[in-house]
Amino acid sequence: MDARRYVLITVLLGGMGQGVVAPKLPELLSGNAQLFLASGAAASLMYLGIFVSTQRFGRAADAGRAHLLVRWGLVAYALSLVALGCFRSTGAVFATRFVEGLALSAVYVAADFILGRLSKPRERAQWLSYYGVALSIGLALGPLAALALARVSPKPLFVLGAVAALALTLAAFAGRARVGRLPSSESTKLKLGLGPLSTGAVYGFMEAGLVAVFPVLAVRE
Repeated sequence: MDARRYVLITVLLGGMGQGVVAPKLPELLSGNAQLFLASGAAASLMYLGIFVSTQRFGRAADAGRAHLLVRWGLVAYALSLVALGCFRSTGAVFATRFVEGLALSAVYVAADFILGRLSKPRERAQWLSYYGVALSIGLALGPLAALALARVSPKPLFVLGAVAALALTLAAFAGRARVGRLPSSESTKLKLGLGPLSTGAVYGFMEAGLVAVFPVLAVRE
């Protein structure tokens, strides 16, 4: 298996983990009088973790550390999933969701970098589209996997622990994602215009809103 296929599997797993966690958030936050607010805050903290770490992880990937981002991102992701199954207080869920955002950021930044570095220019768009497909499949498989595993044991730790075990298994093979340092001639800083930045901000806001509200609506209705 080459590095590109390996990182696509990690992206699929990351999506699957999000698909497992999202339906369980109302259960993890049960007993909270402000369930909608708490669910929204938990989602916001995950995206905050992604926001504050992405540029730093991008610089690390440029420096040839993409495989380390994948390895330690998967390990941190696995630990965050186990923590969600173990700790039920609102504060613990909030802190864990922030760590989950950091971990997902490391994995996704490394995946973007590796797909771009190892693909020829004419293949790059195709491989980056595979990234989106892998993430979408993972998000769809997550709830289905949670339903199947819940038949074995309804405890949150069992379901989350199963995904965490898969993440740790993939982390053991992170050496497959080793790529060279980005040459300095290719590392020029690009400036993004207001249009792309605004589009990204609106998309992020809409996605975070859906992640925050849909699970609670599903449980309430």
